[in-house]
This record gives sequence, C-alpha cells and structure tokens, in this order.
Amino acid sequence: KIDELEDLLASKQEMTDELQNQINKLQDQTEEIHVLRIDNKMLNSENEKLKEMAHYAEEVHVLRDDNKQLDKMLKNETEKLKKMENYTEEVHELRDDNMQLDKMLK
Repeated sequence: KIDELEDLLASKQEMTDELQNQINKLQDQTEEIHVLRIDNKMLNSENEKLKEMAHYAEEVHVLRDDNKQLDKMLKNETEKLKKMENYTEEVHELRDDNMQLDKMLK
C-alpha cells in the first residue's frame, strides 16, 4: 500500500512538474506575443511614415515636372524679350537715321 502511495505521489509530482513546464512555456510565449505586438505597432507606425513619404515623393516629382515646364516657359519668354529689345534698338536706330535723313532733306 505504501509503495502504491509512493508511486502515486511520484506520478503526481511528475504531472506537477510537467504542468509547471507547460505554464513556464506559456508564460514565455505570452511574453513573446507581447514583444511581437509592440514590434507590430512599431512596424505599422513606420509603414504609415513610409506611405506619407511616398506621397511626398510623388508631390516632389509633380513639382519638379511643373518646375521644368515653368523653366521652359521662362526661357521662351526671355528669348521673346531679347528679340523685342533688339527690335527696340533697331527702331531707335531707324528713327535716328530717319531724323538724319530729314535734316539732310531740309
């Protein structure tokens, strides 16, 4: 009878040890899940930042294209102004010539 009780006690101790091992594993897994959740939150936050940066990159690209168009327009307008300045100079020269001719004719 004592042997049976000792066997039962030993069996109970084995089961208790096994249960304690499983409890320890569950606690470790719970801690790991907690860490993974924190990591996940951080990754989600980083992902949002990256999405925002991608949006800004698109805007920068559009602005650069707009800038190129404005540069072309500015160059064209500058060329037109230079031509107009040349024409203005020619007109002044022609007026001067005209005045000289007028004086000569009088």
